[in-house]
Amino acid sequence: MKHPERLAAIEALLAQPISDPTHAQALREAHQILTRLSTERAFEVTTIVSHETGEGKLDVVWCGQLTQMSPADARATAWVLVEAAAVAEAEAMLSRFLKESLGQSGEAAAVMVREFRRYREADPQSLVQQKGAPS
Repeated sequence: MKHPERLAAIEALLAQPISDPTHAQALREAHQILTRLSTERAFEVTTIVSHETGEGKLDVVWCGQLTQMSPADARATAWVLVEAAAVAEAEAMLSRFLKESLGQSGEAAAVMVREFRRYREADPQSLVQQKGAPS
């Protein structure tokens, strides 16, 4: 069953009288979650304010998965993604350089990039060590 079908089924249940308040609350929460998940985009962020704490939060939907993050966690995640994107671009450039300028085969370039990754991860000055960015 896809999200729109689940939403319709829950909406039909919510339209009926529900005697158990716990059951009604669970249905409302399921409806809220499915509404958040029913985006057509692969990645979507919505800002919310927690009704329990009053703090700002982010609802993040990515590939059909929903998580809630604090602004600080979102910034930390964004930083890791930006750093990892830069590393991926640098590794691709290194691989091209090894193949085009030094005449290495694709396999040899891949081995060298992998060894460079290990070297970078072991270096205490590396951003990977300092910030926790993925390699």
